[in-house]
Amino acid sequence: MKTKPLISVIVPVYNTEKYLKKCIDSIIMQTYKEFELFLVDDGSTDSCPMLCDEYAVTDSRVKVIHKKNEGQGMARNMALDAASGKYISFIDSDDWVVPNMLEKMVNAAEQYSADIVFCGIAVFNGLKITENRYFEDIKLYDKHSLMKDYVSTPYIHTGPCNKLYRHFLFDKIRFPNIRAREDAYIMHEILGQCKTGVHLGECMYIQFVRPESTEQKKFNSNKLSLLDCADRLQQYVAEYFPDLYHFVELKYANEIVYVMGEIIDSFSYKKYKNNYMHLKDRLIEERKRLVEVDKNAVAGGMRMINQACDHFTVFYMSNIYKGMKRLLKRCLLKLLGANKAQG
Repeated sequence: MKTKPLISVIVPVYNTEKYLKKCIDSIIMQTYKEFELFLVDDGSTDSCPMLCDEYAVTDSRVKVIHKKNEGQGMARNMALDAASGKYISFIDSDDWVVPNMLEKMVNAAEQYSADIVFCGIAVFNGLKITENRYFEDIKLYDKHSLMKDYVSTPYIHTGPCNKLYRHFLFDKIRFPNIRAREDAYIMHEILGQCKTGVHLGECMYIQFVRPESTEQKKFNSNKLSLLDCADRLQQYVAEYFPDLYHFVELKYANEIVYVMGEIIDSFSYKKYKNNYMHLKDRLIEERKRLVEVDKNAVAGGMRMINQACDHFTVFYMSNIYKGMKRLLKRCLLKLLGANKAQG
């Protein structure tokens, strides 16, 4: 009888004691049992280290790594160095997965000889779960169509979770030592190695978007790494997928606009004014380059870029409005969540 392939499931853990048990239980209770689970305690200061150790005592598949705090990317790297599975899966410690996720993903990988398998993501905001399902049935990819969907659609995103990878994809790749968007820094290189891929469509990964998570925090200089990620993606696509370059030619400029907006809508403009002005100067230079290369190709995508360069008051007020909406939404969710807990 054919032996079932081993999956190495990697969970970086940092101060998520309120959510960790639900995450681990959703993995332990998977219908697919052939896995090793790495819980990488990234220097947590709450009860997470003790909780991880307790699971290791009761389940031999659980392996705990304790390390100093360096961020999710470095935590994942440490587990990758120890992983022995044919496949790799990443799950964040405040998220959870449906009971048959691993089984369905590994079956698809084996059936289609896929190097990577994707599932849909459902988002939990503390009150309700919203599914983001793009396909009713499976979608098969070759190398080119995989990269095309990555750079031109929301079907494949940079996040390392909701994916099952063949181990060889990480033979020469590790997450960089940065504190934000470390996934975007390498995802195109991972996908560029894949000959085949499968998207299952079904939402089997539940992402908990909480106000205190990394992506929800106030602006800090770590987010400037977005620009390096965008630059790397553009260079990679230009070299290996030149026919797709028109999908990413505005990427770097648009990321500058995004970061400028983040500075404003997180109410941090006064603190980061020098960063903002430096970004604006870079954006003006980037706009000049884009227009010189091909006026017609970029004309349709320049509205926000032009606004950020030339109309500060409009840009500032529109982002303050976004920030107020986001702040109000968080407050309402917290209030409703507290009322729900009391009820």
